[in-house]
Amino acid sequence: MELHRLEHFIAVAERRRFTAAAQRLHLASVQALERELGTSLFERAGTQLSDAGRALLPEAHRVIAAARAARQAVSAARTGRRQTVKVGIPHGLLAPRLLTALAGFRVAHPGVDLTFAGAGERGCADQAEGLRAGRLDVAFLVRAAAGTGLRMHVVATEPVLLATAADHPLGARTPVEVTRLRGEDFVDFPAGWGVRAVVDELFTDAGVERRPVAELADAATALDLVRHRLGVTMVPRSWAARAPDLRYTEPGPRQPMVEIVVATPDSAVPNGPTVDLVAAVLRAAESTP
Repeated sequence: MELHRLEHFIAVAERRRFTAAAQRLHLASVQALERELGTSLFERAGTQLSDAGRALLPEAHRVIAAARAARQAVSAARTGRRQTVKVGIPHGLLAPRLLTALAGFRVAHPGVDLTFAGAGERGCADQAEGLRAGRLDVAFLVRAAAGTGLRMHVVATEPVLLATAADHPLGARTPVEVTRLRGEDFVDFPAGWGVRAVVDELFTDAGVERRPVAELADAATALDLVRHRLGVTMVPRSWAARAPDLRYTEPGPRQPMVEIVVATPDSAVPNGPTVDLVAAVLRAAESTP
């Protein structure tokens, strides 16, 4: 099976625009691929993929990505060029043992450049899109905001707590039913943030519509607003160390959790250093916190 035929199949399947001559070449490649596989990849009535075509498309992406990674690895070995692993990291949700694993990887792989990209305005959603688009090799995400098209392994979980000013009446209750937050001024995080996705689900399940007074991509400022009784918010438990003067209470009727995953794109085969990094992170995740 020739790689260029798979590349042409992907191009036709994704309906990319080409000149008439290029389109004829791509269609000829697809027809040759169909003869090789002994089945139709497209419905003849149009350009819709057949069942076989839908099965082939993700595998074709993986094969092309693997070939690209192989060429890059050989080129790096031949020229002495360093390999790079681009890592997406979330807002304050990496446990110390995971950070230690990253530091250990850097020491164990001196020939690999480990670079980090922080989450943007849309938090985990931006990081997940970066993986799917090939801008990142691996990322730590909150599963609830990760979307599809990724290979994910859970590496940590932690509860989400209601944060209030120390003298706020709700802080004296344990737990605080979500229904009691109806009408409360709420400090939100932007759509796409992992904690926002978890909180949205909690309120939706309870049938409660919250009243946002702010939507901030800045945890420190959000907690400052809470401190001055300008609203309440919900944050992962580990964030409590940033503002120990606030009061943190379990919400009810169920305890919401954030699941932190290490993720790689499902449509690409990770390069060798990325595989080693993910393995190191998974070993750290299995260790005692």
